[in-house]
Amino acid sequence: MRIKDIKIVDILQDGRGVGKADSKVYFIENASFGEICDIEITNEKKNFIEAKK
Repeated sequence: MRIKDIKIVDILQDGRGVGKADSKVYFIENASFGEICDIEITNEKKNFIEAKK
């Protein structure tokens, strides 16, 4: 599943970018601060989603 236009608002210590949309938090591999990403979901939990670009 592809999702468009997730803006990276923070970076974690492990290098993943943090974005927010639809009242969920997205942890995105290889993302840069301020970047707007098209993502592919790799793991979905109740309160957060892990994804890659």
